[in-house]
This record gives sequence, structure tokens and C-alpha cells, in this order.
Amino acid sequence: GLACLANYAEQIKTLTYENGKAYPCKCPSTCRTLNFYSDKDSTRKWDYPVSCNIRFRWAIELYSKTRLKRDVLFGVEDLLGKEFVKTYWEYFPNMNLHEKLLV
Repeated sequence: GLACLANYAEQIKTLTYENGKAYPCKCPSTCRTLNFYSDKDSTRKWDYPVSCNIRFRWAIELYSKTRLKRDVLFGVEDLLGKEFVKTYWEYFPNMNLHEKLLV
């Protein structure tokens, strides 16, 4: 597992193939990424000569409803679940869970 990942570490870090082409990544974006999309774009034809009371109008018609939820793993308990680790300690109090997982 980890030996295989080590062979491809640079490609995983840069998300590019060896020829420099980018991987098609569908990962969630970071919290600092901002994307704006145009909902509607319209133009108006003006009659010439243009009158003096021309107005510029813009509006936000639809507000974004995007929500991003992430699970962050800080340790073995987060990965396996706290109930599993608690049950493991009850049945095997003298065994080190971290050593067993690293084998």
C-alpha cells in the first residue's frame, strides 16, 4: 500500500501525469475557492439618438445554495469510529491498537 503510494508521490502531490497533463480531478474545492456563474445575460437594442435618461441595471436573481461538508481525520478514532475503538479497548485492554494497524 504505502510503497505503491511512494512510487507515485510526485504525481499525487501535483495531480499531473508524467507528460505534464493535468489529471481530471473531481475533488471538492477548497474553502477559499470562489466561483461566479452568470445566470442570465441579456442585451437591449437602443434607438438612436439615445435619450439622456439611460440607466444601467443589474441584479442578483438567484443566490447560490452550495454547501460543502468535509470529514477531517485526526487519528485512528476518527477513521474507525469512536465506538469501535471503545469496544476494542474493553475486549483487549493490553493490546496497542496503533501497533496492530501499522503491521
